[in-house]
Amino acid sequence: MKEKHMPSLTARLGIGVVSLTATLLLIGTVPNPSPVLAKAEEKQEVKKDKKVSYREDFYEAVNGDYLKKVKLDPGEVTDGVANEASSKIDDRLESLIQDYMDADKKDLNHEQKQLLAYYDLAYDFKRRDKEGAKPVQAYLKKIEALSDSQALSDQLVQWMKEGRPLPFSVQVTAGLKDPTTNQVLINSGDLILPDTSYYKKGHKKAAQLLKVFESSTTAMLEKMGYSKKVAEKHVKGAIAYDELMASFRTPSEKRRKSSENMMEVTPGQVHEWTDTFSLMDVMEKLLGKNPQKINVDDLMFAKGLKTLMSQEHFAQLKSWILVKQAREAAPYLSDDISALGEKMDLAQQGLSDPTDKESKAFGIVTDQFSDVLSVDYGKKYFGEKAKQDVQGMVDKLIAIYKKRLAKTEWLSPETRQKAIEKMDKMTSLVGYPDMYSDLTSGYQIDPHKSFFENTKMMQRLSQASDFEGYGEKADRGSWEMNSYEVNAYYSSNDNLICLPAGMLQAPYYDPNRSASANWGGIGATIGHELSHAFDPDGAEYDADGALKDWWKEEDYKAFQERTKRMVAQFDGIKIYGGKVDGKFTLAENIADNGGLAVTLVAMKDEKNPDYKAYFKSYARSWATKSRKAYANSLLVLDEHAPDKLRTNIPITNFDEFYETFGVKKGDPMYRDPKDRIIFW
Repeated sequence: MKEKHMPSLTARLGIGVVSLTATLLLIGTVPNPSPVLAKAEEKQEVKKDKKVSYREDFYEAVNGDYLKKVKLDPGEVTDGVANEASSKIDDRLESLIQDYMDADKKDLNHEQKQLLAYYDLAYDFKRRDKEGAKPVQAYLKKIEALSDSQALSDQLVQWMKEGRPLPFSVQVTAGLKDPTTNQVLINSGDLILPDTSYYKKGHKKAAQLLKVFESSTTAMLEKMGYSKKVAEKHVKGAIAYDELMASFRTPSEKRRKSSENMMEVTPGQVHEWTDTFSLMDVMEKLLGKNPQKINVDDLMFAKGLKTLMSQEHFAQLKSWILVKQAREAAPYLSDDISALGEKMDLAQQGLSDPTDKESKAFGIVTDQFSDVLSVDYGKKYFGEKAKQDVQGMVDKLIAIYKKRLAKTEWLSPETRQKAIEKMDKMTSLVGYPDMYSDLTSGYQIDPHKSFFENTKMMQRLSQASDFEGYGEKADRGSWEMNSYEVNAYYSSNDNLICLPAGMLQAPYYDPNRSASANWGGIGATIGHELSHAFDPDGAEYDADGALKDWWKEEDYKAFQERTKRMVAQFDGIKIYGGKVDGKFTLAENIADNGGLAVTLVAMKDEKNPDYKAYFKSYARSWATKSRKAYANSLLVLDEHAPDKLRTNIPITNFDEFYETFGVKKGDPMYRDPKDRIIFW
């Protein structure tokens, strides 16, 4: 599923993108995808005056009439069943906030009162427009006052405490090899463009996006009091520095699994890479002790920090920091500045009209107080009966998975047992969390300060809480997603799946419809998340969530051979003016395949299994209409295959589909048995 993106103070310098799981790059000789199916997909859209059969295009046959009725508004890039579910949730969240407003203040807890105070600041558009850029100007002046790289180095401790922009960040999180303890993670900084592939010479979209970035950011800095000449200088400097950062980033296609992406390094190595700005000393002051366990998210970038923080590049770095600070502040300032701040995002999605200010304010408030709303939403809108029902489905699918693993002949007994142990130790979060975050209890919104300044206060508290946790027991099993999101996830580090209440509604789950339809909806989603434990990235983590090689060598080779067959089913299919990269989408495709495999086994335990309802429910859960420019961009940015293919490709691997809908050789939905694969 795609994660809903909300504006936040830590938003990217350029385009906000959804965060998604990594995949594995594999090469080898593989069978070609079904030429008939590929040709059918290349058409992209079936003529609307023709009734499509299930044997020709299952996705279109199930969703065609529904999608004809879906109309994209000028400010929308995509719409469909997930968006409808999200809109319903937004209405409920608005109702929930209205409940707070209507309540006697003495009946509200501290966190709810702070939410309302922040809400008032967010929606006070008259005040925000009057203040303009004033709230951020003190921050910009501090950046302007930096005389050289040494001056920045001298302020790094305070800079990091306040969450000020830097080309890297220091985070405290569960260790890679010891996930029970909080360790340090040095993260590479965000780039202006959405992916490293955009930095390759001659990339047409990159030039277009940078033009939008340059013009909108220059105009924004002018709104903040800079002359056009100075604004242009800073923006050009920021772009030049961004290109330098990109040169130290490992290309995305080489970072598709954790072992290629994140690794543990020694204090000595970090000292060698950062001695010119004393990062080890800085971290000791931030954490209260000298860190011994340090992880990095990109080794090549970490090794480049000395160059990136050097005096040689300081002028460009200073411009980059100033531009990033301005863009991070934009959503919390006046409407004209906020509108300029989102032009880059809109350009990537193929839109031009700015988001209305009420929607942006709502998104910021719900994002900042998501822990409060997650608990209260769950209590009001999610029932215990539904939770027990879905938990029962989870338990059943885990049991099925264990039985299937025990019979997996291409794995040795030793690896099979470790895989079963991993499934045995799998935990689940269903519905919503039981309590608010401890962090929110410390919020104290000051109505005399600006919307931006209050947001910075909360960010400082978050930073302090993060650093204080170093060396402590990791908070494993915590919710990393809002309960009201139409989404779900698997955490390799925790070895758990999370199914928020927002996902547990129609068309994915409905306690009043058949079990068969629910197995095709939420059941396939549960199976999908379970399968991520054994996708190319998840397979690198053991039963306890540690990044550890637990496979026998010959078993992992067999695993890689199977992935080549999965790559072949998707690779090169033409759609939305581009092609699907089967290697990029591999992990999600394995998960979709696994979700269908285990739920079809579960179906056999039903008294009267309705396979038509099952497959139609599965197809309906992906019903989406998107603007072509947006859909095309996702082929590079989203490691999920297009929704249409997530329906039409995986189902062709299962006999039940052919038997239920009479699909035969020669039909576009037919796949030759030798090219079918049930991965797990």
